[in-house]
Amino acid sequence: MTRAARSAGMTALALTLLAAPVPAGAQESSGPNSAVGTLEAGPALSADQEARARRIGSGLRCPVCQGLPISESPAALARQMMAEVRDRIARGENDEQVRSYFVSRYGEAALLAPPPSGLGLLLWAVPVAALLLGGLGLTRYLRAASRPVSDTEVSPELLERVERELQQRHKENAS
Repeated sequence: MTRAARSAGMTALALTLLAAPVPAGAQESSGPNSAVGTLEAGPALSADQEARARRIGSGLRCPVCQGLPISESPAALARQMMAEVRDRIARGENDEQVRSYFVSRYGEAALLAPPPSGLGLLLWAVPVAALLLGGLGLTRYLRAASRPVSDTEVSPELLERVERELQQRHKENAS
């Protein structure tokens, strides 16, 4: 996926979520640990369901922060997305259905780690291949560099020629 396509997908995600109404039970609350406030989803979730929502949210990209998952982002848009995750879990959707909802609406740019398929597979394979090729090249270089240079690699004719030329130069410099 190109940078332009990813950017367009994230822009569409941001605009759609900004225009989307806040879920019915969502409310702003502030506390001692929250300067801006947090958006809490209306449906009460069990501890297991909340853990699932956090796990799913940790795999979805915050369109505002870009490097953070929506479960950790302080942005209002990420809180709205987490509210949508919680709402879908409360309705009985499984993890894959919730992820598929975000991917179908906003593209694979909504995922922090796109699946290794298609162009994504190439993006996963290139660094691995580069490391393997680099390791192979380094191994070959180190083997060649550690091999001692032996005297038998120089032919006797070449040695005689070098000695003659050195003697000739020595005589020229002495004169």
